[in-house]
Amino acid sequence: MTDCKLSPQGLSGLVPDPTRRRRPAAGLPTVVGVQSGTASIIVCDADPRSLTDPAIQMLCNQGFELEHVLTLDAAEAAFAHRERDLLIMDLGPEGLAACLRFSRAGRRVIIFSAKADALLQVSALEAGADDYVAKSAHPLELVARVRAVLRRGVREPPAPARDPIAPAACWRFDGASGIVTGPSGRAVRLTGGSRELLSLLIANPGAVLHRPHLARILLGPNATGAARAIDVRVSRLRRSLDSCDGAGRLVRTLQGVGFLLDAAVEDFGMTVTLRSAPPRLAEMRQGRRWTT
Repeated sequence: MTDCKLSPQGLSGLVPDPTRRRRPAAGLPTVVGVQSGTASIIVCDADPRSLTDPAIQMLCNQGFELEHVLTLDAAEAAFAHRERDLLIMDLGPEGLAACLRFSRAGRRVIIFSAKADALLQVSALEAGADDYVAKSAHPLELVARVRAVLRRGVREPPAPARDPIAPAACWRFDGASGIVTGPSGRAVRLTGGSRELLSLLIANPGAVLHRPHLARILLGPNATGAARAIDVRVSRLRRSLDSCDGAGRLVRTLQGVGFLLDAAVEDFGMTVTLRSAPPRLAEMRQGRRWTT
């Protein structure tokens, strides 16, 4: 196995250091019969100590080119500078929205997080993550899952959805900047909380998201007054969207249950288009108590 050193590039990273040799760390078995990887991977984690995580060290020792960044903005800048094969990211406050953006742009994403909550894992996978690995897992598990994702090849950005009966009213949402632009060209910039909530709704168009599910993802498992806090956050999102050609009506409430994005979603990389009142959702609302 090889040791690691900081990359001399502008963004701090890790590259194998062929001049140094060492024995494997205690408790971490040597991988035998597997060719070292040569893929280029970005590791996005706000904690600089993540570089010393045994799983990250194991990736380095297996020959992967690792580059560490502290913020999602830095990760996007790194991809813009040079395309990489994979992003390994922690699931921070805006992790789901970022995961959605990266996956829509055709990039492979593995969530590597200390949070092992099953609902959070499902939400991350639904938001486009290729895999989810808890930091408590054995280091070799991350290595194996990285190789499995890389074997799938390059992810192609999804083709825009085609709606044969497309309504005239549509809005564009830029997930990177949080700006929503209406049919008239009027625009509004969403705050962090509203942007993440809208991104989560966009990741599940036409699906009812229950209050406890939203609270667990957006506020954490131990938040107090979670149901009320979610109602307040949805109300704020609606007010912001209403100032943009009345887009607040796209966020619907099923009384006593949860919320739904009442729109067809078309993908265009980092930007999505929301089209109002698709017939299939209007039919689904029949017989249910919907409010706006």
